[in-house]
Amino acid sequence: MQPLATAYKSAAASLAAARAAVREAELNLSYTSVVAPISGVTGRAQHSEGSLVTANTDSSLLTTISQTDPIWVRFALSEAEQQGLRRTGDENSIVELVLADGETYGERGRLNFSGSTVDQSLGTVQLRAAFPNPKLEILPGQFATVRLDAGTQQVIAVPQTAVLEGTQGRFVWIVGADGKAAQRAVEVGDWLGQDWIIRKGLNDGDTVILDNLMKLNPGVAVVAQAEQAGAPPASAAAAN
Repeated sequence: MQPLATAYKSAAASLAAARAAVREAELNLSYTSVVAPISGVTGRAQHSEGSLVTANTDSSLLTTISQTDPIWVRFALSEAEQQGLRRTGDENSIVELVLADGETYGERGRLNFSGSTVDQSLGTVQLRAAFPNPKLEILPGQFATVRLDAGTQQVIAVPQTAVLEGTQGRFVWIVGADGKAAQRAVEVGDWLGQDWIIRKGLNDGDTVILDNLMKLNPGVAVVAQAEQAGAPPASAAAAN
């Protein structure tokens, strides 16, 4: 009976070793199927099928995958713009994209991240918006112009050429109640197209002089030009 018992134990050990080998083979086989943690679009393959790849090395990279729907767009705002955006409510802001060809992207985005620090070298705050991108019209790494609608507000704006700078700071020429030129110190904000937003110094109804600025002196009589249709509230005026 001793030889039979020995043979049985030997066969059982061989079976256990074979089962262990099967489990190891199944584990190794499972490693050959790589499942992406996110959905998206892959780049070019770094290795062709059948290539030997060593794990945990630079050569183990198979490809890259980029999430495309939704796609995230990163941009920055100045400190003043960020403060204005926070006052109106970040979550209500609509973000639009103007593509390289000048066309506005058909889908609107929503802010999903706002930085908590200011870049001291640029004076800007980082933001991020998510855009639906089902047709892959926007590609990862693409550059576009961001247009942010954070509500409306009443501002006074004058052409940038009307704002001058002297020893006391920036100023504009206005037509006083006596019909004569006078300097008015102003505090400027951001640019709005070809205009400059005036934060302080001007009131609604003030007439800003736009022409012949180099010939003006305080107290010089001026003649206001007739406003054209569609002209800004601040009328042009010429030195008399």
